[in-house]
Amino acid sequence: MDERYRLIKNVIIKKIGYILLCGIICAGLLLIEKAFFTDFHVQTGNFKAEIVLSVHEDPKAASAKQVINYPALIHGNVNIGAVIKELEKMPHFDFTKMVYNWKRLNDQDKIKWLQDHTGVYPNGNVYTVVFSLDKKELIDLEFLKQNANRIIKTFTDYNVDCIQKAKPNTVVTVIGTQLLYPKEVDVKKRDTLFKYGIIGFILGAVLASLVVMVHGLRRYHND
Repeated sequence: MDERYRLIKNVIIKKIGYILLCGIICAGLLLIEKAFFTDFHVQTGNFKAEIVLSVHEDPKAASAKQVINYPALIHGNVNIGAVIKELEKMPHFDFTKMVYNWKRLNDQDKIKWLQDHTGVYPNGNVYTVVFSLDKKELIDLEFLKQNANRIIKTFTDYNVDCIQKAKPNTVVTVIGTQLLYPKEVDVKKRDTLFKYGIIGFILGAVLASLVVMVHGLRRYHND
């Protein structure tokens, strides 16, 4: 065992130049990859589109005594499915910019995805409808910025229409809408490159050392 240890030690010392060179080359390659193909920005926070609706029922209408669960209506399959179909018909609107495998989903899965990302929060006769995407789901932030107004308008139009069809003579007022985007924060390029340079050097040196040790041990056994 001691003889093998001395052999490995001697081989590494003898090949130290080769090992350091491999570490430097690996560090350089990783630095080039990070410098030219890495976006030095990170996104903080989520994307949210909010619509606030005020619903005023006509107390004199024939349906005045009928109680409607508006959150369930807005969040239901029929309304959510209609929103999806309308957005899919729009030119240049691509759901795969939000969901990679959108085209492989069936209608039920599409509706479930949008329901999972939509919430309805009642406060008296005021309802806040929120569509949100977690920062991890933001495949293409630029696409969202370009299409957020189309998304929020489609949600608004179909929610208002759905409520008025369920209870005619009901007045639905859009109190306001809001779009909240994640903030892009710059990452210090120099610090990031230094970190990856160290990682690349260590990785290259370790791999070269393993190659040297394996080669040395093979020669030892063959002798």
